[in-house]
Amino acid sequence: MGNPALLDHCITIWNGMDERAEDKLEGRVYEGFLTGLFNELGLNTPYYTAVRNQLVNMDCMRLIKRGGGPTPSKWLLMQAPTIELFEAFPPSQPSQAPKLNKKANANQVMQMVRDLGNRVANLEDQMLEVRDDHS
Repeated sequence: MGNPALLDHCITIWNGMDERAEDKLEGRVYEGFLTGLFNELGLNTPYYTAVRNQLVNMDCMRLIKRGGGPTPSKWLLMQAPTIELFEAFPPSQPSQAPKLNKKANANQVMQMVRDLGNRVANLEDQMLEVRDDHS
């Protein structure tokens, strides 16, 4: 198995979300600040991105509404994380930016730009949640 600590953190966060979730028309919905939940459950926030991404990757939760400022995020809880899901959807490794060579084509460059845009969006999400937790 890959990283058992990551799976443990995923289970801890998902269970925390489930305990605080409410049954709505769309299903079981957690509304809150994930970084605050990390702190409440005693997990270090550096794990935030890896845990959130892994839970989404395993389809354990889906974003309904992105929070910001004083507004909490809303997540639809789909299924509890399991070792089987974790092994079926291994965590992605942090990517290193590929080096461009003279043969790099426009498609490669555009993919790199999209990848960087996704990374920036993830960082912005984290910053909003950190700011929310400290306001």
